[in-house]
Amino acid sequence: SIPFKRKRVARKIKELKRKLFCFARRVSAGGNAMAGFQIIRAIVARKRFELRSAIATLYEKQTISNLCPTFF
Repeated sequence: SIPFKRKRVARKIKELKRKLFCFARRVSAGGNAMAGFQIIRAIVARKRFELRSAIATLYEKQTISNLCPTFF
């Protein structure tokens, strides 16, 4: 396992949130302020789902390769 991989992912998500927040502020400056936050929540939720599914896929591949080392 890679010990510092988690920190890099957390940093990437933090930078993404900051960029999205700036974008949402520009979008919502004209009127509906809550619309920008809803956009942020939707995008962050999608990114979390993608991250979890990627981790699960890697875990499944490792498990399969550990059980059947001759095939992989």
